[in-house]
Amino acid sequence: MTHLTEQDIRRLARLARLELPENELGPVRDKLNAVIALIDRLQAVDTGSVAAMSHPHDPLLRLRDDLLTENPILALDGWIAHARRLCEPF
Repeated sequence: MTHLTEQDIRRLARLARLELPENELGPVRDKLNAVIALIDRLQAVDTGSVAAMSHPHDPLLRLRDDLLTENPILALDGWIAHARRLCEPF
């Protein structure tokens, strides 16, 4: 496990362009070390028997059947008739 030092915290603050007072170096170091320790604990868990998934919940997809619901020829005739009415004055 990697432990951050106050020198590491100063460098991180400088890279992040953060002004970090000296009295906050210790508490920030302790918090970041706690985060790193938690990450180490999570990485230690054996997940070899866990199946990969794309989503944590089974999504309920409400899909309709891919069926023709209207006659495309009749629909086309209706659009052509509508177009003729719009274009007649011109």
